[in-house]
Amino acid sequence: MLAVNAGIDPKGVLTLEVTPSPNAYRDGAQTAQFYQRTLAEMDTLSGVQAAAVTGAAGVANWEIEGRDKPAAGEPRPQARAISARYFQTMRIPMVEGRSIAEQDGPEATRSVVLSESVAHYYWRGSSSIGQRIRLRGAASPWLTVVGVCGDVRDWFGGEPVPMAYLSYRQEPPSAVRFALRTVRDPMQSASAARMAIRRVDANQAIYNVKSMEQVLAEETSGVRAAATVMSIDAAIALLLALMGS
Repeated sequence: MLAVNAGIDPKGVLTLEVTPSPNAYRDGAQTAQFYQRTLAEMDTLSGVQAAAVTGAAGVANWEIEGRDKPAAGEPRPQARAISARYFQTMRIPMVEGRSIAEQDGPEATRSVVLSESVAHYYWRGSSSIGQRIRLRGAASPWLTVVGVCGDVRDWFGGEPVPMAYLSYRQEPPSAVRFALRTVRDPMQSASAARMAIRRVDANQAIYNVKSMEQVLAEETSGVRAAATVMSIDAAIALLLALMGS
């Protein structure tokens, strides 16, 4: 389980989480502007190769234009709002088309990038580029598929996680994780990254400042602990068997 290739490269990545106060940021436009200004500050930091932001946007109750709604058991992608350099920061490859870009602002055509497993399942033998989907039924806008990216895999089972990536400027999330790819130990950039956020908003709370490797290690800590206990038990059992023989 622990050896599964998750589809990202966590080495050298610093993460910080923030939840903008609804009292200070009363609508999506203000929230997106805060993220945008913070990313601009982070891009100027010494040793930072790329900075990105990402936030959960829910599980898609989705439909494809001109088709019946997906049946029970068919893949339903998780939606994530991301910035233009997210794939570069996490080193998720583009398979077809383009990434979410700076041009995908609030006034532009709504765009979406699908993970490879989703695109392959629903458009097997053809391209998903240019197709339109909706993520939350008739009340939500149509999104045009502009790209297909590599799969991120569930570390527990190694299965691809169905994903749909949106522009954070078109759908600003209420809480985000900033990710910075650095040329050194990522924790050495933690203080500068905190200051970058506070230059934009001195009152903004910042939490879970960790390297991406630490984040993944904490997620898999239960499996690691169980593996250690099982290894010890196995060694004791082997020793007892040898003594009995």
